Amino acid sequence: MGRRRRKKGETVSLFPFLSILSCLIGSLTLMISTMAMVQIDPSEADDPEKAKRADEFALLEQQLKKDEELLKTLQEKINREQKGLKDAVLQQENLLNLEKKIAELKKQLKLKEKLIVEKNTKAKQQETWKLELHKISEDHKRLAVQEKELLIELDKKKEELSERKAKPKEAEVKILPGGSGVKVNPFFIECNKQGLVLLDESKQPRILRKEIRKDERLLKLLEQVKKNEQNSIVFLIRPDGVSTYYDANKWANENYARNGKLPILGQGHIDLSLMNKKP
Repeated sequence: MGRRRRKKGETVSLFPFLSILSCLIGSLTLMISTMAMVQIDPSEADDPEKAKRADEFALLEQQLKKDEELLKTLQEKINREQKGLKDAVLQQENLLNLEKKIAELKKQLKLKEKLIVEKNTKAKQQETWKLELHKISEDHKRLAVQEKELLIELDKKKEELSERKAKPKEAEVKILPGGSGVKVNPFFIECNKQGLVLLDESKQPRILRKEIRKDERLLKLLEQVKKNEQNSIVFLIRPDGVSTYYDANKWANENYARNGKLPILGQGHIDLSLMNKKP
């Protein structure tokens, strides 16, 4: 199997060094303890060999104390180093977090700068649009005034053109009383291309040519004329109403209604105001 990769921020282990140092101190302790057990009696103090061993034992004890102090010092230093290393790792992590935050803030700052630029651009565009809109509004008002003037002028031109194209107004036709001396009570009927118009009635009803023999109003008028010898129908014949007159005259004769005719020139309005009123 391959070696595992060291994780980011993993602390340095000093376990082998401490183990060796502990074994060394343990070995010295064992040696001192053995020498203490075989220590000679005071009576044997004059023995040079034993005195030498006693001196060595004292030296070993001193060395043991120094080693223990050194071990304690190294342990404290290791602890400080480990704490410092942990603090360094923590600071590194904090530094990485700060770098991430800084990168995010830079990103947000760029986005805000972009939004500000876009906003300023839009504001400038809106200002330009306002100016253009104001200009268009002014142009619209000016064109509206011009349009009104042109319409007035156009109406005048149309009136002039209509007057030029208009046909001459037909002269009004006035029916004058006759001077024959014979008293006649006339009933006027206009004959035109479409049919008859009963001029003596207030509403002046119109009768189509094809309805002459069917119309009750005309028949009633013929009966009224037939009852009095002084009554007479006067057919006012328009230039285009000759055929209508023939049909109406024939129908009047069949009903024994006295009738006469009077040609009317043109299509002007027929004025009967000068005729005497019928009794």
